[in-house]
Amino acid sequence: MLTILFPVVTNFKRIASNFTKSKRYYGSCWNESQRRVANDANLMEPWKKENFDVHPVHETESLGANETRVLGLSWNTHEHY
Repeated sequence: MLTILFPVVTNFKRIASNFTKSKRYYGSCWNESQRRVANDANLMEPWKKENFDVHPVHETESLGANETRVLGLSWNTHEHY
């Protein structure tokens, strides 16, 4: 049984090591390209001042609600938590 598990453990360690190296190498690239959105205006304002790329909030005239699209879905940032 030990001989069967040994290759699995070895491969898992190699995969985990490669993932850690990739995350460390590409981590800064991914973080800089992310858009930020929150349902709290107190969080959004400092991000705008620091020139972070934030999702635009759209005013819908018929409902009078703030609506943002996140992952292709509508999100009312004032009512949905």
